[in-house]
Amino acid sequence: MLEADPGYVPILRLLTSSEREGGHYAESIKYCEKLLDINREYSFAMASEARTFLKMKKDKEALKLAQNAFDTDRKDGYAVATLALAHHFNGNTARRDEIINAGKKIHWLPFIWIIYLM
Repeated sequence: MLEADPGYVPILRLLTSSEREGGHYAESIKYCEKLLDINREYSFAMASEARTFLKMKKDKEALKLAQNAFDTDRKDGYAVATLALAHHFNGNTARRDEIINAGKKIHWLPFIWIIYLM
C-alpha cells in the first residue's frame, strides 16, 4: 500500500508503532518524520516519536516531544497518555499523577488504556 501511496497516513501511523515495537527505532522515527512532513502539527506523529525516544532511553528528548504533542492538541488522548509516560520515565511522578487524575475528572478514560497498551 505504501508503494502505491507513500503518504497514506493510516499505514504510516501503523509503521511508527510496529517498527518501534520491533526494535527498529530509526525506521520508526523515519515514519514519524514522514507524517510530520505531511502535517507539521500532527500530534500523533510527535507523540509516537516521543514513545520511540522513550524506548531508546532518551527520556529528556521524549519529554520535549511529548510536551509539544500535548501543546499541539490537548484533546488527543494518545498525546496526553504519552506526556504522562514521559513524565513517569523522567521521574516526575507528581506531574504524571496530575495528568492521570485530570483525565479521570473529564472522562479521558480511553487515554488511560493507551498508557497500558504501550
